Amino acid sequence: MRALSTGSPAPQCAALRSLPVAAPLRTVGKPKDAYGRLQAELAASRNSPAAPALLREMAAMRAARLGKPSGERGPRLAWGVDGCPAGWFHIALDGTGQWCCGVAGSLREIVDLADAGDKVLVDVPIGLPDARRPGRRECDVAARERLNRDPLGNALAPGERRGASVFPAPARETLGAKGYEDARAINQGVTGKMISMQAFGILGKIREGDELLRGNAKARDILREAHPELCFWAMNGKRAMQHGKKRAPGRRERLAVLQRCWPQAKTAGDEIGRLYRRRQVAPDDVLDAMATAVTARASRLNSLPEPPPRDAEGLPMQVTWALREAIRIEAS
Repeated sequence: MRALSTGSPAPQCAALRSLPVAAPLRTVGKPKDAYGRLQAELAASRNSPAAPALLREMAAMRAARLGKPSGERGPRLAWGVDGCPAGWFHIALDGTGQWCCGVAGSLREIVDLADAGDKVLVDVPIGLPDARRPGRRECDVAARERLNRDPLGNALAPGERRGASVFPAPARETLGAKGYEDARAINQGVTGKMISMQAFGILGKIREGDELLRGNAKARDILREAHPELCFWAMNGKRAMQHGKKRAPGRRERLAVLQRCWPQAKTAGDEIGRLYRRRQVAPDDVLDAMATAVTARASRLNSLPEPPPRDAEGLPMQVTWALREAIRIEAS
């Protein structure tokens, strides 16, 4: 099976192609041998659209061996999604740390690949202010506050704060802006605040996510917003990262946090680095997707705020996170 390039097939084709791949590998020969074939096929096709089906077949075989339903111990797959230069980079994890990845041209493709029982955490604002419900989102304010303080609640020194990585979500009316000046004017008219360059830079992805969520029931059921820096904060004992993610010390720091929850993180990161060029998927995009995928494996997800308010379209305005001790990745 050939690995995908940055181009992705239509989601319907991806789903159809994945159906016949895993089942024959599972049903031929002894169960132990069949499981080995599934593992080998997964290792050879980490970024194929059939890879999630391989992970699910492996989970079903393990559950059968233990005499338990496949979904009894948590979500079938936990997904982390982050925008990248080539589109949307995603990682899916099962409960033993087996994984697959891919680059999708649209968020809809990832929703189509995921099952209804999966958890999908994505680093994009979900639930937006608009003229009907203007003002700042509570979750943005709360996330910035936590990233600017130590575990005891004391303010961090300016150089240690990571709150600036959480930018205010734009107003829904801003998603149709023709350029930055237009976006600034629209956003200020609705919220009283000018849009940040960070938010403007991903306006297209925010618009894509908002349109998908408002029109797709499955997306509303399985997608939740997560901010990678808050995920790292939570996994690190409610301590913000000391270094920025764009530089080597910051990447090493984040990888060390991930490995305490997911021992295969470094091996997976090295393999992903061989699958994609930096101009397709940047190293910090990989770490961000890993952080949200690992968080999605938690037995309990927390929300800022709790309970989350909803926007005028009924979408929750929350940022999701989990403590390290709640994350469930066990040896196979």
